[in-house]
Amino acid sequence: MLIITIFLPALSSELGAGTNAAALLLTLFGAFDMVGDFVFGFLFDVRAVRRRRSYLYTAVAASFGAGTALLAAAGDYGALAVATCVAGVLEGGARGHRLTSMNELVEPSQVSLGIGLVIFAQGFGNFYGPLVGGQYTIMCSTKCRIVTLS
Repeated sequence: MLIITIFLPALSSELGAGTNAAALLLTLFGAFDMVGDFVFGFLFDVRAVRRRRSYLYTAVAASFGAGTALLAAAGDYGALAVATCVAGVLEGGARGHRLTSMNELVEPSQVSLGIGLVIFAQGFGNFYGPLVGGQYTIMCSTKCRIVTLS
């Protein structure tokens, strides 16, 4: 999520949007993030899904990565707004329910360690993503768009 909030305003500026339009994208992302929390929270608690919610969580997290990649493919502000909403819903499901899935994957005595490792992996992506993205942009001779998945 951190990477999206850093690069989303810059990406909207590349497409010719002003600062208010960039702020609207961040608002949309936050609002649809909450929608994803509620939708996937309900879905993960449906009795038929409950036994397989670890798989559903993994699918949602992978889809969030793919949804984030859609941001770079947006050719105009409208497409970027739609991609932002999709990424927001998926991010809400991925971030909001990782703890639920983690609780089912590890023993009760290992929950803290498991959650710490998941958060470390995300934080590590937030750290190296801008470094790799910035280095790639410097090496690129044509106009490049970089969106780091985390």
